[in-house]
Amino acid sequence: MGDSFYFGSDMQDLLLACMLQMRSEFHVLAPLVKPEFMWGMDAMRVAVAMQDYHEEQGIYPGIVAVDNYLHEKYSRDKADIYAETHDYLEKLKKIDTKDWKWVKKVTIKFCKERALICAIKAAADMGKTNKVPEGGFTAMFDKAM
Repeated sequence: MGDSFYFGSDMQDLLLACMLQMRSEFHVLAPLVKPEFMWGMDAMRVAVAMQDYHEEQGIYPGIVAVDNYLHEKYSRDKADIYAETHDYLEKLKKIDTKDWKWVKKVTIKFCKERALICAIKAAADMGKTNKVPEGGFTAMFDKAM
């Protein structure tokens, strides 16, 4: 695989599979992988569950913990949503994660690029109103990186 990176559905599935199956290697990235980066509701639900579980338990969950967490959250009132997300988790279990080092590298690159784009947009918005961030624009871009 090359270094080109497109955060589409196949890549997100591979990333989520790596994060859920290889938690010790990906726990550093977990806070950077935002649910709003995901394509599709199932992936968003899994990403939200990972973040919520972390907030409640202090650790990032594995695939079984996410499944149990979502089962508790949805199975009573929204069984159809849980069933769809459970099927998605079953799909993630089957994904080959042998290229996890590459996945980690390109995810870091994507997150840095995303943070920079957000900082550029924020700087442009501030420039329109003649505002300067605390510490200046350089500090804002340093923080993004």
